[in-house]
Amino acid sequence: MVRLLSLKFLLFIFASTAFQANAKTALIYKGPGSCEVSKSTSGCSEASAAIAKELGYTVHFVGPKGDLDEAIWKNADLWIQPGGLVRNQVAAMKPALLEKIRNRVKAGIDYVVFCDGAFLAADEFGWEIDDKGNWYKAKGLGLIPVFGHYYSDYDEELDDDNLAKILDVTWAGKKRSVYWELGPYFEGDEVKTKSQIESIAYYPKKKS
Repeated sequence: MVRLLSLKFLLFIFASTAFQANAKTALIYKGPGSCEVSKSTSGCSEASAAIAKELGYTVHFVGPKGDLDEAIWKNADLWIQPGGLVRNQVAAMKPALLEKIRNRVKAGIDYVVFCDGAFLAADEFGWEIDDKGNWYKAKGLGLIPVFGHYYSDYDEELDDDNLAKILDVTWAGKKRSVYWELGPYFEGDEVKTKSQIESIAYYPKKKS
């Protein structure tokens, strides 16, 4: 079962069972695109590692070439894809690394992501890049059979020095405040048709 944190449509994704206390080894992407958004944003891979270590994981950073020995991959319990710029991440990550992640998650390891990793989990993702209807599109890992969209409802409130908001979301039926920074969504109707996807959190309706 894939569980989607579905914020008005959907935000980040926890595939499999997410963080498990008895798991031991976490692999974390570290390379181009990992928190290269602005001068005010850095250290996403390191922040992910700090959380994993606090939960008892041994952490290994994985570069865009995926240059780790097979024993580490074989014994991994968790893959973490940190936030940042997904266009740079997917451009830098070698096909062999993407295939390795896809195969290992499908074989049972957990996939925990922050923002960009949700884009990457989809079959395909993209967004309009200008007012002429031109789009950026890229292939994702195909872990969930949906298209990943950029959530643009708050664009007029953001700029290079103010890239984030605290959103009041509905999460497992309760109202919670979460940090959001240019994250994605997945269309609710499309998700509902996929029997192996459970939506558990939703973006707020934007005030008119």
